[in-house]
Amino acid sequence: MKRLTFLVFMLCLSVFARQRESFDFDWKFSRGDFPGAEKKNFDDSDWQFVNIPHDWSIEGEYDKAAPSGPRCGYLPTGIGWYRKELEIPSRWEGKDVRIDFDGVFRKSTVYVDGKKLGHRPYGWISFSYNITPHIQGKEKVLIAVRVDNTKQPAARWYTGSGIYAHTWLTATEKVKVAQWGVQIISELEGDSARVDAGIKIRNTANSAEKIRCKAQIKAPSGKSVAESESEPFLVPANGEFKYSPAFDVKSPRLWSPESPSIYTIKIELLSGEEVLDTYTENFGIRTTRWDGEKGFFLNGKNMKIRGMCMHIDAGPLGAAVPDKILEQRLRMVKDMGCNSVRTSHYPRPPVFYDICDRIGLMVMDEIFDGWKQKAAQDYGALDFDRWWKTDLTDWLRRDRNHPSIIIWSLGNETHGNEIAEKMVRICHQLDPTRKVTSGSSSSKMMEVFGENGRTEAVSYKNPSDKPFIGTECVHTWHVRGSYRTQTWYRDGFKKGRTLEIPDLTEKEIFHYDWTDSHSYKRCFNSSYDNSTVRDNVRHFELKTQKSDWLSGSYRWTAFDYIGEAGYISGGWPFKLFNSGVIDMANFPKDAYYLYQSLWTDGSEDPMVHILPHWTHPTMPKGTEIPVHVYSNCDEVKLYCNGKNLGSQKLDISRWDKMNGEWLVPWEPGKIKAEGYINGQLVCSETVQTASAPARIELETDNSSLEAGRKDYAQAAVSITDENGNFYPYGENRIYFKLFGAGKIKATGSGSPIDTETHNKPDRKAFMGLAKAYVRSGKESGDALLLAASILGEKRQITSNKAAIDVAQITLSGAPERLDTKVKYAVGENAGISDAKQYYAPFSVPEECVVKAWIYADGELVLECEESFGDEGLVWQQAKLEENGVYYEAESSDFDGAKFSKAGRGYTGTGYLDFDGSEGSIEWSVTTDGGGEAVWLVFHYAGNDPESQRDMELIFNSQSPEKLSFKSTSNWQKDWQTIKVKRKLNLGSNIIKLKTDGQSGMNIDKLEVRTIR
Repeated sequence: MKRLTFLVFMLCLSVFARQRESFDFDWKFSRGDFPGAEKKNFDDSDWQFVNIPHDWSIEGEYDKAAPSGPRCGYLPTGIGWYRKELEIPSRWEGKDVRIDFDGVFRKSTVYVDGKKLGHRPYGWISFSYNITPHIQGKEKVLIAVRVDNTKQPAARWYTGSGIYAHTWLTATEKVKVAQWGVQIISELEGDSARVDAGIKIRNTANSAEKIRCKAQIKAPSGKSVAESESEPFLVPANGEFKYSPAFDVKSPRLWSPESPSIYTIKIELLSGEEVLDTYTENFGIRTTRWDGEKGFFLNGKNMKIRGMCMHIDAGPLGAAVPDKILEQRLRMVKDMGCNSVRTSHYPRPPVFYDICDRIGLMVMDEIFDGWKQKAAQDYGALDFDRWWKTDLTDWLRRDRNHPSIIIWSLGNETHGNEIAEKMVRICHQLDPTRKVTSGSSSSKMMEVFGENGRTEAVSYKNPSDKPFIGTECVHTWHVRGSYRTQTWYRDGFKKGRTLEIPDLTEKEIFHYDWTDSHSYKRCFNSSYDNSTVRDNVRHFELKTQKSDWLSGSYRWTAFDYIGEAGYISGGWPFKLFNSGVIDMANFPKDAYYLYQSLWTDGSEDPMVHILPHWTHPTMPKGTEIPVHVYSNCDEVKLYCNGKNLGSQKLDISRWDKMNGEWLVPWEPGKIKAEGYINGQLVCSETVQTASAPARIELETDNSSLEAGRKDYAQAAVSITDENGNFYPYGENRIYFKLFGAGKIKATGSGSPIDTETHNKPDRKAFMGLAKAYVRSGKESGDALLLAASILGEKRQITSNKAAIDVAQITLSGAPERLDTKVKYAVGENAGISDAKQYYAPFSVPEECVVKAWIYADGELVLECEESFGDEGLVWQQAKLEENGVYYEAESSDFDGAKFSKAGRGYTGTGYLDFDGSEGSIEWSVTTDGGGEAVWLVFHYAGNDPESQRDMELIFNSQSPEKLSFKSTSNWQKDWQTIKVKRKLNLGSNIIKLKTDGQSGMNIDKLEVRTIR
């Protein structure tokens, strides 16, 4: 009986230790600024409930006139408030309690019961506040967070707005391991590893405390492999003590992408036999080496970095990426053969690195975009000088134990040796184990030379004797499902810099587009490997393999991302940057399979992929179509309608032989590709011609959603013909309805020009695909998703038939299938009283509206609508306009001018009118190459009595140049141009027009036109 009592007593001694719990659920939120919202008695009864992570921008409407503009994706920003009541449990009495924020964008200010805890301007950093003195003696307190993302553009890409990453509450005793207070450094010594642990112990009590520290290292299996226990030591009152045990780990399992072995250190702080704190930290044992001649070594093995750059947003879910979706996206790139990702151009929430550690993805961890202004209202312009040291220090201390992180990156396309030297010094002080680089900063302080797009130049060599990494290359553009046989160079072909990529056919054979007329760059880029800046994927892969000095590279990018829409595509309705090998709805493009064919081992997981599809409704029969086959096999064979078109050996030593290529005369039917290894058939793929769309197929990646409002399912809809063959041009609207536990959080399709809000349960398909994102419910239960669509060719190019289809799929539990029936009517003004039962496809007029009513178990559950006629893909070759990329004046940073919509003939939403005042207009134009000559073309109007008005042009740091704007016939209708020639610098270029002693002309836009 005494023994039992002793055991219970021992358990009680360690029952509190450290507690960490999520603070994510049931916040109150409202957009706008509300004086007094930080106070406890503020009335928030009409605010909405939200869960964290939360991004209010992605929940809004795309708007051409939004202050965020093309750089940040035309989505709403502004100010938002969050409030949540915190109940104080009795077990926290006498404890230290802090609130942790993994990420808030941006300029957050946190309050407790109206008292300010602190302010953090940087939107991509984790931070915490001690709330201990504010909760003592209280049963509950009010936590309020003000988030200010008003000043725009806040970056060169979409940022999101709000508390986009997890929140936590951490309660400890007065003596505890400090936050980010453990540093693990491992070094291989023969068959063992020496592991050094630096443990910072903090005491917030007013008296010193004598304690002991126990530390135990556990292997990936969970078995203890090393232990240490200190002699008693004194932690001073309101002070710190550092304990640094060393461990010898025999025959360690090394962390690598192939074997991501995770060790754990468990730390206990004891006062006598009482456990004051228990702290665990994951780490990995591995070595890295960078060599100027031989490249990168991991665990002594020379390997090429096969990397991808990634922005934070997950398309329809914005910056508030659920853990489940984040892991799915990272696994997608790893399954493609990628072994590393670059956090371009800012840190990620902690869960990102935890996933990379666990699944085996190396990371180039990047802290800043610029060390000065790169967008009008970004961190570099507003906050860097004051906050860089704090943010850099917190970032390093937070991330340094992750084995996945192989190198630090301090910036991107930015300059300044003096500040670089200071930052590198801090990196070495806080982490002596990793090298430091940056993307195209040209700083002599960087230990690894990082270069962006210039690496792609066909004649490029390492300009230094330092180790070299391609930080942002290769750049190619692709729109899923779009094909062109004519090579597209973003800035034109430049001999000696760009790879000469032959056209696939003498004349273009694909004649469909998003509109009937557009500029050269405002196109749907080709899914062949022929749409680029300087180099294509295959040639750059060959260059990488042949260049020992080239450690590898990080392609721009893994996924399409919102924002930066003006840079290439010219802005609205383009809302994103389509450089990804995966679109923003997580649908892989053909380039995904190209990388998979080059980066994976066919002997382990053979694959073969055919492009293009085999549905060409307007193409003349017999037209020779370039058919490409991507495969990681030795040999590929192609068939068309059963006819053997021959086999081809794949040769990775020649870029134009890395895939199979045939010219196949077009005829409807099927094409089949087979992959062979050592003469044995190991894989195949068949693509068949589809007739008009008539059905939908519904699939999900998760049919067992777990309760708790954290799990997610992606439900993808494919449009097919009546026989189930994928219809690759499908653009009919898909309607979703969820029955049971859960919520439809967003919908998307990957379209670069779809400007509908994602916060709705229907979506127009793009190139045959659409997707719904479903979050699990608070409680467990059955969940069934229903999808419905009115199908047919929008422009009726081969068929005037309309069909209606309904599909359903289980997302959790075992729900009974719904008995569905459909009624329909034709006509814009038709109502349900005009409806008749649907049985089979029916003919529709050339231009019309079709409506459908979907019943499930006798109850009306969905109303659908589809238009036919003059909308959708244009089935002709678009007329190319000879103009460049536009930067609207109203989206610039301006002073002294006012926005106006009077008159006509301008583009965008309006223009800037100085209206008798003086002032300035400033644009920021980014380029990844540098040195290219362009015309800066200013579009203006104004009828001055003196026949002209002078303005100053300030280009980067150059001296001002006077420009004489000749009068036009009218201030508001007669728009003319004036142009000047300039060479763009690498990275951000500041272009400023300033009045010169009098008011300026009305300015519509800046056009940047490549000189060909």
